[in-house]
Amino acid sequence: MPKIALADLLHDWERLLETAEQRVEEFPTLAPKLAALRADLARVRELEVERAQLQAARQKASRELDQVKAHGTDQARDVRNRLRALLGSRNPLLAEFKIRPLRPE
Repeated sequence: MPKIALADLLHDWERLLETAEQRVEEFPTLAPKLAALRADLARVRELEVERAQLQAARQKASRELDQVKAHGTDQARDVRNRLRALLGSRNPLLAEFKIRPLRPE
């Protein structure tokens, strides 16, 4: 199936439905197909709204994730700085906390 912009596809379906429904009395066997197409059109619109909402929620979650990661990084740096202050910058125990101790004098 060729890739068609959603707006173009919906417009095509709407025009087809409008035109065909005007002549449904001439072609009564089209009625079930037109009903199915109308249902598909409605479902596509619902799904497009849902997709937009999910995309907005994903963007919001990504922003919040970035903020929490930045805050956590700041907290980790503060904890390491506090450990360095408490233990001294040359203490070998600093390595346990992924802090490179200064070489002994």
